[in-house]
Amino acid sequence: MLFLLLLLALQTALGATKYVNAFTSFDDLKFMTPKRPSQPFQVYWEATLSWSLKSSEIQPYDTFGLILPCVFKFATNENTLTLKVNEVELAFCSLISGELKETFSKLDCIALPGVTLGNSKGGIKLPFTFNVGGSALSTDLETSKCFTAGKNIISFYDGDKELSYPAFFETMFESGGKHDADEVVYGARSLENMKWLQNYLLAGNCPQGYTSGKLGFTILQGAKIDCNTIHAYISNKFNDWFFPTTFEEMKMTINCSENEVLIEYQNISPGYRPYLDGLISTRLGHDTKMKYVNQYTCNNETVKSNDVIVNWANYQPIYPTNTGGTLVVQELISSTTTSDGLSTIDSETYENEDPIPTVATNNEY
Repeated sequence: MLFLLLLLALQTALGATKYVNAFTSFDDLKFMTPKRPSQPFQVYWEATLSWSLKSSEIQPYDTFGLILPCVFKFATNENTLTLKVNEVELAFCSLISGELKETFSKLDCIALPGVTLGNSKGGIKLPFTFNVGGSALSTDLETSKCFTAGKNIISFYDGDKELSYPAFFETMFESGGKHDADEVVYGARSLENMKWLQNYLLAGNCPQGYTSGKLGFTILQGAKIDCNTIHAYISNKFNDWFFPTTFEEMKMTINCSENEVLIEYQNISPGYRPYLDGLISTRLGHDTKMKYVNQYTCNNETVKSNDVIVNWANYQPIYPTNTGGTLVVQELISSTTTSDGLSTIDSETYENEDPIPTVATNNEY
């Protein structure tokens, strides 16, 4: 990141730099964890895109990049990469995850002096997870409307140029199945390289309304609740993965400490479901064990208790050996010979594998 800031400072000092369209096509999109359902929030998806850099059109310190709408984060422990072929460095790029701050993630690149040596084109593979909501934050409420179960068109943007590829998303677990969405929906996703977990809990379904209920998180091991981030609302509109697209206030009491948050509610109208979300800080290198409290009484029925204990497993970071080349395959397809006699650059590939976190249930996001 410091190197990128220095390049930006140099770019500002030089002036007369410009944005260049470098990406030419969106070639492939794959779900890389076949043992899980291909839901957009699962870790992880991989996009393959082609790029082309022409020495007659791009100069050192010109910029190019991608905007990735509805992408939550890049599935990587590194935040920079260098586009290079053999020993020729063509561009320095920063991977910027939107997470809770933005409704998109982006790739920002600055051309290096190597772009003057000839024309080159190649491919890049970006691993990421989509954002389909999971809280009452404005960013999550907006991204909860990005996709539906079934066929979707994924579009990324290189400036004003749209690059698209189809994707098929599976729905959440069905009512009456092994994981019954009418009983409970819960999940957690990591932020800032596993420093935080954003938790989400949706109460069991009472179509005719609720007399009363309790909803909460209890930390059993390895984390602390940030009470300032807790949201508790009701909604009657959810997407195909049971994340809210709206929020409304409800009558409730709330108690929160670093080990437990519990809300108690009553008299919820038919068609609505209460939900709870918030952040917990995790201990690097340690699992996070939690209890999700989900007790409720539907109108004219007895108390139901669908509590769940989950161990969100930690993973050890894997760092790449190639400088800034984490999680990206860069392959030169062709390069021209320059007027000063520089030889054509041979094809070479750089590849590293993504560290994949393990989870306790299929509804991790």
